[in-house]
Amino acid sequence: MEQGFELLPPEEVAALGRAALLRSARQVAELLALVYRRQPGEDALAAEARQLAEDAVAGRVRLFLLLDGRGEVVATTRYTLVEPLFEDGPVRYELGRTGKRPGARPGLAAALLDARVPWAREHLPEADHLVTHTRVALNRPGRPPVGPVIGSQLAQGFTATHAVHSHIVARTAAEPFVATFAPRDPTSWRASARQHPLRLPDGPDYGLLAAMWTETTGVGAAPLPPAGCGTSAGATSAAATEAAATGAAVTGAASGLVTLHQLAAPSATVESLHLLSARPPRGGRPVPEVPARVGPDGAYASTGLSDRVVVEDDVLGAPDAALHLDRLHRSGFRPAGWAPSHQRAGRPALVLTRPGSLPGPATSVAHADLRAFARLPSTGRFLAHVLSHRPS
Repeated sequence: MEQGFELLPPEEVAALGRAALLRSARQVAELLALVYRRQPGEDALAAEARQLAEDAVAGRVRLFLLLDGRGEVVATTRYTLVEPLFEDGPVRYELGRTGKRPGARPGLAAALLDARVPWAREHLPEADHLVTHTRVALNRPGRPPVGPVIGSQLAQGFTATHAVHSHIVARTAAEPFVATFAPRDPTSWRASARQHPLRLPDGPDYGLLAAMWTETTGVGAAPLPPAGCGTSAGATSAAATEAAATGAAVTGAASGLVTLHQLAAPSATVESLHLLSARPPRGGRPVPEVPARVGPDGAYASTGLSDRVVVEDDVLGAPDAALHLDRLHRSGFRPAGWAPSHQRAGRPALVLTRPGSLPGPATSVAHADLRAFARLPSTGRFLAHVLSHRPS
């Protein structure tokens, strides 16, 4: 660690006295508000600090702090325990909320970034995997800075999974994000991926995704039978196709009726989130379809900023999976990548997105900086393709 600075790992942060922890938590809240150009009031900052301190003590948040010689927080990052969508689902921690005091010299937080993954592998034995949701916007004057975070993640064994324009940053721009994933046991995860590879239909977009999957996992993608070639027993191809066209659920996955579950509703500033599965997730609301608006050219778009649908492992493994994908494709969704399944460790799910519109003329779309993927050409090509479809 650099002279004059002290790196506190989560176990030392949690062991701080109440007053010291609350003080540090308040500094973290203020630092992140400065970084992301938010202007929360005094009550909001105090509430955020109290909640962060409680979560750090309870272990829901594993907080890292970089302190200067005066004991002031100059940089921070954290792992957050993600509430599982299924009772028997894998345990995941999200790495994020990384920030450095504005004006601090470049490279100061390198030790903080380097310590995160080795720490997790030693101190989070219950975790099946780690996930991130990382900004990859091109650095511009006046915008919240984007440091070398994504490059650090790739160097430490994270794999890019999908790309989205997920929310408005600093109230002025929809920014590109890349999700990444790191299994706690890469060897066993890769063995599972060979047995249960990502299943994809034909098509140019899916060809790009298949190339990224193979480049980053070393495992080939599996073909998905075309729609109408593998409907489940008791349902004719024509009936299943009609159900897909009208928005009705189709029986197919082994555990029951495949249903769309809304986890986050459409919004002007944040993407919506839906899960397609035969199992009801916690906090999900069954809906017949993702709300859409239809443009003058007949194209479907999100009613908000953007829509994301996760097609779960149980659907991808069903005989009529292609029918469900066809329904989503015809309502404007495109492949955005994959994600680790919420249902079973070692299985991939498919991620689809559909862009919408910006909330007003004062909001723009930030350009992506994907130079960290220079040594992963197929990955960079697919992510750039996904992010070329932007809210407008």
